[in-house]
Amino acid sequence: TLAQTHYTASGVTNRYFVILGSLDITESPAGQWASAPFAVSLYGSGSLLPGDVVQTIYATDTGTTTSAAATPTATTLTASISMTSSPNRIRVRADGNVQNSANEFAVAQIRRDAATQVGNSAASGSAAIIQFGANIFGCDSPAVTTATVYRVYIFSSGVGNAQWNPGLFTTAMYVEEIYA
Repeated sequence: TLAQTHYTASGVTNRYFVILGSLDITESPAGQWASAPFAVSLYGSGSLLPGDVVQTIYATDTGTTTSAAATPTATTLTASISMTSSPNRIRVRADGNVQNSANEFAVAQIRRDAATQVGNSAASGSAAIIQFGANIFGCDSPAVTTATVYRVYIFSSGVGNAQWNPGLFTTAMYVEEIYA
């Protein structure tokens, strides 16, 4: 039995069904229905369903950040979100430009609270200095309702420079809370 899997007598897959409500229950093992739920909610008009967007945070920035090492350096593109419910998920996306030094790769990542990489990395490099569009995205489960900060980090594959937004364009980050 799996969390967030719809059940009748067994798991339901490849079937259409209507969600009438939800309940919060703690079972050990999951899916045994041995105890009563501690919260029951019927769905009605305006009720959120799993996958619905609860809130969206949009941030822009025009700053340039240079990293002269393989250690990730925080850029000025950042967004903070306080989730309404800890089981919900986060979908995050950042769009900007990255430039590498000659014979180096430039890498951009989104991180949560500086420590946890979220989603993919945007990377490019060549023998010449090039600038490329970076579209970074991912999903996260911070499992908290306190403010959570997402920020773009930039670094080089070696000793050369990597730059975030070298042309001083407007970069953007979208952070969405997704109802679980």
